[in-house]
Amino acid sequence: MDVVTGNQIASWQADPHYKTQVSYNLKTPSVLVVRPPIGPGLRIEPGQKFSSFRSYLVVHDSTERERQGLTLRRATRALAPWTTENPIMMHVRNADTKVFETRWINARKLASR
Repeated sequence: MDVVTGNQIASWQADPHYKTQVSYNLKTPSVLVVRPPIGPGLRIEPGQKFSSFRSYLVVHDSTERERQGLTLRRATRALAPWTTENPIMMHVRNADTKVFETRWINARKLASR
């Protein structure tokens, strides 16, 4: 394992059991394998539950770049909606506690509308 492959958790690999490939040698990467490069480092006793990570694959229905971008944005909104929100920017030019508290109260009032 090196720096490039150490962080890789998803890769496409060949499936020799898939007989209708274009490749005569059955070497077409057709199976998505998702796994950490090193195991979880954890002993699981009988009857104990283990929860691992999840992986999502976005399948595009078109070759158009605009449509693919819309699909990725929709998936991002569904899986991590906080990443598409606009953060409230509060610029403080004064370190005075009273000024900061006043601006914070005003920002909360605006947000609750």
